[in-house]
Amino acid sequence: MTEVKQSQVIYDYLISYINEEDHKVGDKLPTEKQLCSMFNVSRSTVREAVIMLQGKGYVDVIKGSGTYIRSKAENTVNNILTIENLRDFMEIRISIETLAVRLFIAGYSDAKWEKLNAVEKKFEKAVKDKKPIKMADYDELFHKTIFECTDNELLISIGELLSNSFRSYREKTFEVETHRQDAISAHRKILESMKRKDTDETIFNIRQHLDTSYENALK
Repeated sequence: MTEVKQSQVIYDYLISYINEEDHKVGDKLPTEKQLCSMFNVSRSTVREAVIMLQGKGYVDVIKGSGTYIRSKAENTVNNILTIENLRDFMEIRISIETLAVRLFIAGYSDAKWEKLNAVEKKFEKAVKDKKPIKMADYDELFHKTIFECTDNELLISIGELLSNSFRSYREKTFEVETHRQDAISAHRKILESMKRKDTDETIFNIRQHLDTSYENALK
């Protein structure tokens, strides 16, 4: 069984756990150690499953305390994303996209890279033509394509959810020329490190890109 399939099994188990009648919002999930023992997997595999739960709005992760049931149903963030909770949203997005780029490189192919590069070229043309709506379209597609190239259906659906919810902030951000150039530079760095199959550098680049996107959204 692959690592990706193991994380899906754990995800499905925790969904069932959350939906059990005896478990209520605010209840704590089994610990990482317990889940590792139950499924004979690494902590990173358990964390992948928890990140996906967090991305779907099922759980809250409290550092140093544990993972707690937030909702017994999937929650979209489209209706709850505000400037006040944007930092929380971006922390989840960074976790999810970090996992996505790792899986992209694990399953790397030239065809996948060319597909992503083609989207970037369209983004840069939109910047050159000064069309902010098109910029937002192709920036959104750039990130969605990373998720699609993981071949992980659950991760793809979470990526779409997060990407769509950030739409209004994208459009606002690309009204500023320096923010457009920030995105071009970041995308190129991500593509270059992916081409070299350098997982650590790509993760660094995606984190830096999303941190900059957050800062720009606040301006």
